[in-house]
Amino acid sequence: MYQDIIASPLFFDNLSQIKTEDVLTIIKYLLTEKIIFDKDQIILKEYDAIIKEIEESNPNKELISSIIPLIGNTISVINVDAQITERDKPDFYFYSSEKTIKEKATSFWQLILYKNGANQYLSEGSSSNKLRNKKSIDKKEGDLFNFRQWIMKYLLDAKEITIEDNYIFVNKDNFADFLSLVKKLDTDQHILIRTDARKKSVNSYLYKKNYNQALEFNNVRIDSSYNSRDRKLVTEYFNILLGHSFGSINYEKDPRGYVEKKFTITFLD
Repeated sequence: MYQDIIASPLFFDNLSQIKTEDVLTIIKYLLTEKIIFDKDQIILKEYDAIIKEIEESNPNKELISSIIPLIGNTISVINVDAQITERDKPDFYFYSSEKTIKEKATSFWQLILYKNGANQYLSEGSSSNKLRNKKSIDKKEGDLFNFRQWIMKYLLDAKEITIEDNYIFVNKDNFADFLSLVKKLDTDQHILIRTDARKKSVNSYLYKKNYNQALEFNNVRIDSSYNSRDRKLVTEYFNILLGHSFGSINYEKDPRGYVEKKFTITFLD
C-alpha cells in the first residue's frame, strides 16, 4: 500500500456489497494511504452522499460510515488545486472529477479506486502492479526522499522477497534500512538475503553481529554465496536495481529522508 489514492464515491458504495471482514481489511489498508481530493472538498461531500444511500439494514453501513471522518485525521490527505463541480449519482460513473484530480496530482503513485474496485484493491499484487509508471528514479545529494516508505509499496503485497546486497552486514546504515523494512512486514512474508561472506573481512565483528540479528527473524534466510556488484530487490512482481539507495538516506538530519549519496533506482524487466 502506501499509495496516493483518488477514490470514487462508487468505491464506497461497492463496500456495502462485500464481506464485513474484507471491509475491515480495506480500512486497515486505507490507514496506510494518502487520499487525494479537490481543493473545495466536493468529492468528500459525494462520499457522504453515497453513504447516506446505503440501507440502514446493511451490516457494513456503520463501518463504511466510519471511514469518511478518518480522512484528514487518521488517514492522510493530499489536497490538490483541482476544481470540480458537484455531481448527481448518475454522473459518478463517468469519473470526470476523479480524472481531473488525477491530472493535478504530481506524485508518482496514483490509483483511482473505481466501482467494483474493492476486490481489485484487496487482490494480491494488483495495486502495486498498476502503479509503476517510471523506469528509473535519480536522486542526488541534498534531495529529500524517504526510501524506507517508498520501498514498502513494493513489499507489502509480496510473499517472497529477495534482497541482494554484499554490504548489508558490514555497513550499519544498510543494515538499519533492512531492519526498518523487516519489522514492518508480516511473518508469512519470506525474505532471502543474498550476500558475499568474503565481505566479512571489511568488519568481521559487525558482519557477525548483524548476520545473527537478521536470523532472529523467523522469516529471514541468508545465502552467503552471492557475488555481484549489483544491489537488487526482487519480488514476484518486481525486479529493482537499488543502486546505493540502501544506506544513503539520513533520517536524523531530516525525517523526510535526506540523500547523502547520489543513486539511481532502476526497474528491470
